[in-house]
Amino acid sequence: MQRPQFTASHIAFSRFCNYNILDMEKEKAKKKNNIVFTALTVIFALIFVFSLFKLTSLLLQYKREKAVNQQLVELLRPDDDIAPPAGGESQTAEGEPQMLERYKALYETNGEMIGWIEIPGTQANGPVVQSPPENREKYLRLDFFGKSSNSGTFFLDSNCDLENSDNLIIHGHRMNNGTMFGELNKYRDEAFWREHPTFSFDTLYKKQTWEVVAACNMKLPMINIDKSPEEQEYNYTVFVNAANEDEYKAYVNFVREHMIFETGIIPQYGEDRLITLSTCKKGDYSSRFIVVARLLK
Repeated sequence: MQRPQFTASHIAFSRFCNYNILDMEKEKAKKKNNIVFTALTVIFALIFVFSLFKLTSLLLQYKREKAVNQQLVELLRPDDDIAPPAGGESQTAEGEPQMLERYKALYETNGEMIGWIEIPGTQANGPVVQSPPENREKYLRLDFFGKSSNSGTFFLDSNCDLENSDNLIIHGHRMNNGTMFGELNKYRDEAFWREHPTFSFDTLYKKQTWEVVAACNMKLPMINIDKSPEEQEYNYTVFVNAANEDEYKAYVNFVREHMIFETGIIPQYGEDRLITLSTCKKGDYSSRFIVVARLLK
């Protein structure tokens, strides 16, 4: 069979077709790349705008909270010129407890204020409130003046009796900027504890100093419905009053089992009132970092 003969025009036309197909494919690829590039640009732009919005919101939040702290400082009166009698309690001429002058203006602003906490070496320095049991987490996202706040306010657990409970529990957020209990975890360092072995938590009527007993990493207890109450893991979060010496020792022993380092301080039943400062751990909301202290007499 005779093979077909291709003229120069046939070859030229064939090349033209091939080049045209290649150009079309290149154009399609270019358009596809442009679409991908545009989509990525939009995505990154949205991420940038969102991040900028979050950062701006965070900075505004910190600015508002700084203003709130300034208001608190302005309401916090200087310490009395005359030191209170032994025990730190101020009294009237009739022998009745008298509110410390330092906290009167703050209490007049918020009648749920019950004290003031200050931990040297940290930014923890502010009023402590206590809301009724039916609204126990009221101050989780409210500032001292009742306005919305991510930092909230230090609050005493509603199950606690400020004057009589064996263990007072104060809750506070772990803020990234170090405010509230954001620097409480400094007590993970034994050297920090040795430099700051005490802190103050005053009631409205008494100046009080507390000695740190232990710093602990804790997991929130899980309730197992298949186990009886006696078989459940120990729930340290509800220990407020000890019915007897065994209950008191159970809490002290549990704390000592979880303490990060040994302090050599062992609270004694019938002698030592306790306070537990509790905050969440970074990135793990099922865990808590707590500092337990005893009242110095």
